[in-house]
Amino acid sequence: MQNDGTGTGGLDGLRAAIDRCDEDLVAVLRRRMDLSARVAAAKAGTGRPVRDPAREAAVVERVRALAGPDCAAPAESLVSTLMRVSRERQYDILIGRGEEDFRAAAGLPARADGTLSGVRSVSFAGDAGSWSALAARTLFPGARPVAAPSFAAACDLVSEGRADAAALPLANTTGGPVDTVYRLLESGLRVVRSVDLEVRHCLAGVPGAGRAGVRTVASHPQALAQCSRAIRAAGWSEVPAENTAFAAAEAARRGDPSFAAICSPEAAREHGLAVLAADVCDTGVNATRFVAVSRDLVVTPDASRLGLLLRLPDRPGALAAALDLFVDRSLNLSSICSRPVPERPWEYAFAIDVDAPALDPAALAAVCQLSRELPFLRVLGWYGTGPAV
Repeated sequence: MQNDGTGTGGLDGLRAAIDRCDEDLVAVLRRRMDLSARVAAAKAGTGRPVRDPAREAAVVERVRALAGPDCAAPAESLVSTLMRVSRERQYDILIGRGEEDFRAAAGLPARADGTLSGVRSVSFAGDAGSWSALAARTLFPGARPVAAPSFAAACDLVSEGRADAAALPLANTTGGPVDTVYRLLESGLRVVRSVDLEVRHCLAGVPGAGRAGVRTVASHPQALAQCSRAIRAAGWSEVPAENTAFAAAEAARRGDPSFAAICSPEAAREHGLAVLAADVCDTGVNATRFVAVSRDLVVTPDASRLGLLLRLPDRPGALAAALDLFVDRSLNLSSICSRPVPERPWEYAFAIDVDAPALDPAALAAVCQLSRELPFLRVLGWYGTGPAV
């Protein structure tokens, strides 16, 4: 009779055999990690990189041949993982010896003792009724507000030294990432603070207008996306605007009862509009994460989020391999989004947020390794949340 693996010594026996295999694997792993430590010691002071792509390719080819056709793919996956964690051991050793000094290149300070007390002025897109203006007041309550016609113009004020920081919307729980802001972050400014604000858009029109008479609505594309269900249900035409507050200004300028703005209640009041509907958002929870950006990378003691922008080598599994570095070091990724690389069609960069305390050693080690092994990596910021103190 054929043994189906469920009797005495069947499944339990197979699992016991697997346990013994695992013990053998752990013993081999310990030997390999010890050898990796000795390799790091041999490379110390020589300037030789930790990663040797030619050597790794040869190892993979050899292991695939040893495994045979029926087991080549899992053997390659296993040895690739072993080489990754072996490199991590080498980086840890070289960082500890001072051989891998990457902080200056990344713009990171030696200590998380930065302060934002010097922020006296904050630029934002729109006017006093815009959501960005509310974010600027929330992030820096005592700072002088500086209005700008666009997100890019708000950033220019910072780059030119005419504002100390700019408040920008980075992502929304309904509409997702704000693409134009992510593009601006690639220009050189650094994220120094963030705050999450509940956003409840209203429908605003000229006094005397009614919701039933509205035919066209104007707002920023993100706000239109956040209210898409109401727009479709009512059959309204859409007019994109640079800013929700500017949409309110346009509605006031036209004086047309069929033309309304999707904006904040503050913007409606600012421009003398009537609120035709108090809440036109698609969901009951609609929040936007705003960030403050400055010319310098400032790491405050309460920093808890590390923002990175990276580009990957053109090879299979490159994204998974990069993300595995964070898994290996028990680091949580709170967000990841792809960005097209300008002038390079179908190539993408990835913006990643890592939950990590200020200058956390595990996160620093991961950044060090990525900076050496990827074609491009930039620290967007290491920052705290809530109003700056």
